[in-house]
This record gives sequence, structure tokens and C-alpha cells, in this order.
Amino acid sequence: MKYADIAKVALVLALGMMTSAVLAQTPIYSEGFETISTETNLLEAAGVTGWTGGADDISTVVAGKPDEPTVVGYPLPEAAHNRVLQLNTEGGTLTNSLPAKAGSFEDQNVYVDSMVKFVPSEDLADFDDAGIKVALYAYISEDGENVSTNLAVYHGLDVGAEVAATNSITDVEIDVSAWYRLTILLAHGGGEKGVETQLFDGLQIFINGVLITNANAYAGEDWTDVTDDDLSAGPDVDGTWFGSAATEEKTNVATLQFKGTGFIDDLVVGAGDPFAYQPPTGFDVTQNIGANGASSDPTSPIHVDGVSTTLTYTAVDFYEIASLTTNGVEVAGAAGEKSKSIDIYSATAVTSSFAIVSDYTAGNVAWFRANNWGEDDVVPDLDYDNLEMLNVAATNATADGTITIEEIEVVGDDVKVTVFIDRTMSLGAEIVGTLKLYGATTLEGGFTEIGAMEITIGADQDGSQDDIRKEIIYPAAGDKKFYKAAIEPAS
Repeated sequence: MKYADIAKVALVLALGMMTSAVLAQTPIYSEGFETISTETNLLEAAGVTGWTGGADDISTVVAGKPDEPTVVGYPLPEAAHNRVLQLNTEGGTLTNSLPAKAGSFEDQNVYVDSMVKFVPSEDLADFDDAGIKVALYAYISEDGENVSTNLAVYHGLDVGAEVAATNSITDVEIDVSAWYRLTILLAHGGGEKGVETQLFDGLQIFINGVLITNANAYAGEDWTDVTDDDLSAGPDVDGTWFGSAATEEKTNVATLQFKGTGFIDDLVVGAGDPFAYQPPTGFDVTQNIGANGASSDPTSPIHVDGVSTTLTYTAVDFYEIASLTTNGVEVAGAAGEKSKSIDIYSATAVTSSFAIVSDYTAGNVAWFRANNWGEDDVVPDLDYDNLEMLNVAATNATADGTITIEEIEVVGDDVKVTVFIDRTMSLGAEIVGTLKLYGATTLEGGFTEIGAMEITIGADQDGSQDDIRKEIIYPAAGDKKFYKAAIEPAS
């Protein structure tokens, strides 16, 4: 497809297929960009299909809310409308290929609907693709000192034996700071209902629900009422039917194409009356929330009376989201996060589970909680097991402790072990450890455990709780020739 530097935002309908098994007033295809993270390049977004563009395309989903048309509302009234697509095709063409699972508009009218914020073009549209049906854009022109921006339509005219593509500048003035609902109705006039020899199909264009007239459009209440004679008579000053510019694949639509910069939202392809479509009246959300996490609304089921709801799932301290699914499908970007918000538009089952952050163990977490420490209090990457045993704070990077067995002495039938514990940032005099004494009659025979005593340390001889020397007596243990001792975490 070849473009001149046309509309900085141009909606171009080309070849393709639309779903045929549809109900009137029901979208066949829709995209509201609400499930895509903000500041994400559309072509790089996880789970996005059907979109292609040039190598330099940086069209990005951004936070934004289109102005809602006061009479006809949005094309997708049930959407949250918190995100829009900011176009930046960098000279290329961004293409949205529609689902190719059925039909055409040969037997029923279809419409293409969208919210658009235009950036004006100084050039008229020019294509050399025989499948282009229509292009819409904002055209800026000067007449002396007067500068105006108007909706322009690239379409077809009947010139007897062939279709002539042309650009018509309508009298619809475009405010480039405003959002518009842009709706195109496509109708086929061939077959038994109409004129088999028509050169082209008909297009009606609506801005915020208002039908556009133009001197280069044809008259007729319905496209099937437009006859060969009507076409031969030429356009009518009050005409509402623009001719399609397509000369190939005339009754099929495959893609929505965009070029330039600007904003779009609420892309919809549907059948029937686009302005009669109504959102669902309400739906239920069920939740299965795992331990060590919570939902912003713990109710289950939640009945949503409006068109959407947003739920946030958050792990408690020292935990993270292990899995978050909607109707069995993983929510992208949720696993490994502390918190994740999801927008929900229809009946949905949400299941969440949470796991300990890999930096910690269940035992560490129990000790942290016993001391009323939150995740923001604890210093990462410390030896928490040793700190817990020595009763030293895990909330300071300098916290540490060493254990020295200073002396093992046989006193009569008993064995006295002298332990020195040097601590920094201790929490109190006690430690949570066990002093184990081992003995051997011969070195060849190896050491066996003689006894284990829980250490309860009070004030040291010099009154310091950080530097503590403790003597522990093991009664009737003095019958060995060799001894060793060690402090281990309490069982």
C-alpha cells in the first residue's frame, strides 16, 4: 500500500473478513486497550495479537480517557476507559487485522466504530491499493487569512463505467483538542434486494452520532434503494451515501489501518445499529483468595451493577503473588509482584495464591512476625537463622554475632564449658540456642553427644548484654578424655 503523507490519524478499511454469525447490535470485534499495561509499545505488549506495523512504530498504550459523546455515548459503553492508544507510526502503517473466522457485509450491513482524537494533515489522501474502501482524516487548509480543519473522506464516485477515487472535504469542522466518535456504516446493494450492476457499495459516516451529508454523496434512505438511475444522475447536495473506493474485494473488510500520530480508543466492528448497542446490565465476580494475601474487596461473589470493576490483589509482608488467574487464564505480569490490579468487565472467576518471597523461609517469617517487623523493616540478605539464634536484630545491616568456646574444664565429675558471645544490636540478654557437649575416649573412636542444654543467658558478669560470658555445667560428664562443644539453633 502506498500513502502520501495523509491523515496523521487516518482510519483505513481494507480487505478482509468479518464474523458472520452475529446478532444485531452486537460487536463482532472490539479492542479497548484496557488490558494492556500503560507505557507499553502496542506491538511489544504481552498477549496482543492481530497488530502489525513498521520497524520504527512506537505506538504506545497510555493513560487517558476520551471525551464521552453526550448523546450516543462510547462505542464500548462497558469499558473502563482508562487507557488509549497513542499513535506514532513513524512513517509506516499500523495495521489491525480483524478475526478471519467468517463472512462479509454482502448479506448484512456492518459498521466500524471508534473514538478518535485527530492530528490534522496538510495533504490529501492518495492510495494505489484497489482494496481501499474509505479513509477518514482531518484536513487543514488555508484560504487567505482563514485556516480551517475539516473532516475529509477518501471515497469513490461513479463516472460511468468505472469508479473514480476522490477526496471530499466535508463541512464538519474538527477541533484537534477534542475526541470524536467516528462511525462508518458499510452496505452492499447487490443481489435480489438491490442493483446487481452497481459499481460500488455504500458508506455512511457519522460523527458523534450525526449523519454526514456531502455534495459528493448519493441520495437514498437505504443503500438498497439507490438505483442505477440514481447513480447515473450523480451525487446529491444532501446525499448521505459515499461510494466505496474499492474495486477489488468490495464486500470484505480485513483490516483497520492507521498512519501518523494522534489517539484512538474503542475500536469496534459490529452488525445492526451501532447506536442501539447497550452494555450488560450487571455481572458477578467470584473469588478464591489464597492464604497470605487479600483482595481489595473480599466479598465473593461480588455483584457488579455497573459496566466494570477493578480489583487489586496484594500479598502480605514477606509474601508475593504466586499465581493470579481470571477464568483459568494467568494475568500477565502478576506472578512475583506484591500487588496487581485487574479490570473486569464480565462474569469472571478469579483465583489467587501467594508464596514466601525467595529471600526468606517460613521459619524466618515466623521470627519476624514474633518481633512485629514488617518487610520494610528487615534488612535483605542477612544470615537470619544465626541472628535469630543469637537474638540479634534483623533490622540493621550491622547486626551480627560470634560465638567462642573459651574453655572446657573437667571439675571433679562435672564438665564446665565457658562460652563467650560477642553481639551487635542484640534484642535482649537471652539467646535461642542449645549448647551441645561432645566427648570421646579416643580420637579414633570419634565424638558422641554427652548432653544438650538450652542456653538462658541473663546479665553478664560485667552487666553487658552484648558481650556475654556464660559458664554452663554438665553434671557427671567428666569421664571422657577429649571434649568439644558447639552452639546450635534450638530444636
